Amino acid sequence: MSIETSFTKRAFEQLEIGQKRFRIADFGHRDSINGLILDVFPSGKKVFRFRRKHLGKDVTVTIGEFPHLTIENARKQAKHIAVDLAEGVNPNEAKRLAKQEAERKEALSISVQQLFDSFEAEFMVKIKTGERRLNSLKDIQSTWKNHIQPRIAHLLVENITTVEAENLLKLIITKNSAAVRNKCLTLLKSMFNEQQLNPFGRIKKLAAVKRERILNQHEVRALLESLEFEPPLYRDVVMLLLLTGQRKSCVFSMEWREIDHQRGVWIIPTSKICTGQPKLDTFS
Repeated sequence: MSIETSFTKRAFEQLEIGQKRFRIADFGHRDSINGLILDVFPSGKKVFRFRRKHLGKDVTVTIGEFPHLTIENARKQAKHIAVDLAEGVNPNEAKRLAKQEAERKEALSISVQQLFDSFEAEFMVKIKTGERRLNSLKDIQSTWKNHIQPRIAHLLVENITTVEAENLLKLIITKNSAAVRNKCLTLLKSMFNEQQLNPFGRIKKLAAVKRERILNQHEVRALLESLEFEPPLYRDVVMLLLLTGQRKSCVFSMEWREIDHQRGVWIIPTSKICTGQPKLDTFS
């Protein structure tokens, strides 16, 4: 059933709700909009809609629910819908396409946790090919778990802005050193590197204070003398560290096959070097 009447708030509030849905058309007021209707349901729910012929077919566009949407605003929206239809745009089709696009984005969106999982998996492949080192992965996993994961793992990658990226690093440095903050930045830059927008891309590292300790002659003599009281294994390791100047991890993982006895050199494999290039360290 359809009734034509002037739309007023008072008239809507005094409507008698029946057993069946009925419809009221906007009519008789200077601001009335042809095609604007109000569907009244047995539950008492009242919904504004706009009806108009479009390409030879009746098109009904839902506008909103009364009283959350006022009569004035319903009429304004009805005018916009009428213009769209006149220009060949079906609002229902536009909504459907927008919904499809939103669903597509949601289906293809990934969280920061998923981005890290992918980065980690690719890193493990590079370890197998000798491009990266296992110790580097362990360091990355520690940085992620302790400083990044608790804060942003649940967020969607596409929603993180440059401002939010900067704020994250500010939060990290308030409880940690500049070195930790820089480690986090390096990891995040690498993780987001293949994304369309890298919110961490232009953020710079902070200058970290280098910790250097140079032993004087007296201290070196005291160290060498104290080594005489240590087991041969520990004494040899410390001497190698002193004489080669290599990283502790490289010395601890040294293998006999890396030693060229004829030339008196230690050939450090690429898997243990950050630069990815083999390195020679002479013992002569």
